[in-house]
Amino acid sequence: MPLYENADDFAEVYPFIPYQFKLLGDVLTSIRQYSSSGKHMADGERSMLALFKEAAQKYEEEREGILVPFNAFYSAVDDFIDHTHRIVITTASRNPRLDAFDVELLKVLFMIKHVNSFKGDIENLTTLMISSIYEDTLDLKKKVEVSLRKLCDEMLVQKNGDRYVFLTNEEQEAENAIRNIYIDPTETVNHVAQVAFEEVIVMPNNKYRYSNRYQFSFNTKIDDRFYKNNNANGITLSEIQRFIILGLLRITLLPAGRQSRTGQTPAIMKSSGRS
Repeated sequence: MPLYENADDFAEVYPFIPYQFKLLGDVLTSIRQYSSSGKHMADGERSMLALFKEAAQKYEEEREGILVPFNAFYSAVDDFIDHTHRIVITTASRNPRLDAFDVELLKVLFMIKHVNSFKGDIENLTTLMISSIYEDTLDLKKKVEVSLRKLCDEMLVQKNGDRYVFLTNEEQEAENAIRNIYIDPTETVNHVAQVAFEEVIVMPNNKYRYSNRYQFSFNTKIDDRFYKNNNANGITLSEIQRFIILGLLRITLLPAGRQSRTGQTPAIMKSSGRS
């Protein structure tokens, strides 16, 4: 994100920060695109001037050194936000488990939700919340991290990799439904075993071929369970579930020409322990 180039640049845009001009323009574009109310927002420069004017007036009585944080622009766009989105923030502001900073951060996450060019990770979100040239950014980063955990716990925000995403009411309902799905661990183990032993590790007649003369039947075992309760043979192919899953992911991501063929044991599986 662009910051100040020099002292003259600082004096020219203070109390704003250079990155805000481009990012706020992208936010307005996304609101026009994704909000039915936003379609009535004035285009281009008029909207930008109105937002920066309102933010400047809000902070005009503050002492020198203040910086306008990005959340300050939310109030100016609030009238152009659909009710289904605004209600999420309104409800959050009444949540006793959340404080004012949590709600302000949630506003920022809403504004950048559809700005694909901006990465909503902890570092960038910390930058957006800076409100003073004297800000201790390390302390602010810790504060942002704590706030994000709370917002995720309340299912207002979802973590995707290192990005944090604002959730609408509909998305919250979907997230809640997913969290409440119970998956029987036994079914998981059985499915992983089926894929590993019947689709990936495939040997003719389920026998290990030592030579043309010698072929040995073997048991298959995942974690501490024999697959299909078969333990009658003297040799056991033993796999660990988490390693199987990692191996399957690796095989899935290999180019088509390098994926395993029936009858050939993938190298990732050959490295697994046998007993």
